[in-house]
Amino acid sequence: MNSYKTILAVARDPGKAKALFAQALELAGRWNGHVTGMYAAPPIAVHPALRGRQLDEWMEVRVREQSETAAKVKAAFDATSRNAGGNAEWRHEDAAVTPDTRRSLDFARCADITLICRSRSDSDFMDPDLALEDLLIGSGRPVLMLPGTTAAGSLGQRIAIAWNGSREAARAVHDAMPLLITAPPGSIQIICPGETGKSGMLPVGADLAESLSRHGVSARVETLDKRHMNAGPDVLAKAGELGADLLVMGAWGHTRLREFVLGGATDTALRESRIPVLMSH
Repeated sequence: MNSYKTILAVARDPGKAKALFAQALELAGRWNGHVTGMYAAPPIAVHPALRGRQLDEWMEVRVREQSETAAKVKAAFDATSRNAGGNAEWRHEDAAVTPDTRRSLDFARCADITLICRSRSDSDFMDPDLALEDLLIGSGRPVLMLPGTTAAGSLGQRIAIAWNGSREAARAVHDAMPLLITAPPGSIQIICPGETGKSGMLPVGADLAESLSRHGVSARVETLDKRHMNAGPDVLAKAGELGADLLVMGAWGHTRLREFVLGGATDTALRESRIPVLMSH
């Protein structure tokens, strides 16, 4: 895949929706692609003490709030995509009918990439960002997570690749190929553990750099000082040192329970990254 032709932008927070849609449209503009925008309504958690009419009234309020939020998100989409012509469309989902991520998953599986902003709450084992995690694990497609703190821009001018040789990392790199092959020369760094690969001489990322070079992608290998149980903070720190505006990495190479107990680079990036992160599982 050398371009992103079908881009899904999934919004939850009206305050972050405009920047999300603007970034999706900027990416689409590079390849004359198409953007589909939609609002992902969060599941409604019902308090177990509510019964009868009290429960009905409480649900009516929650559904009304979701409908109002959806209207604000759509207004942001309309304002941002006003000049996009036929390359942008809005998909409406009634929060009372589909109050979860099922429909966004359906659309994501048909898209080249999905954009979504980080949730207001941190993503962790006890309080997961369900929409983001469902898209990462269930869509089979790459997900570009935006921190929601920066304005949309020309993403991919300096790219850091977190590489550990895993299946997930390999998939993320190849899913990011449209951005890698169009990045400015000398702007891509491969961040890998400070150990040698199977050859016993070269670092772990050397083979990846050689493979990318055959696509016309020049990448420099940057090793971490040492390999940690949780490389997340080290990867983010190194990406910051390199001035990266995008981090490419695999998502959840271990089970969610193991990452919760031992710590994991995926959760660290989802919670703490100040730059967009392109992930694949």
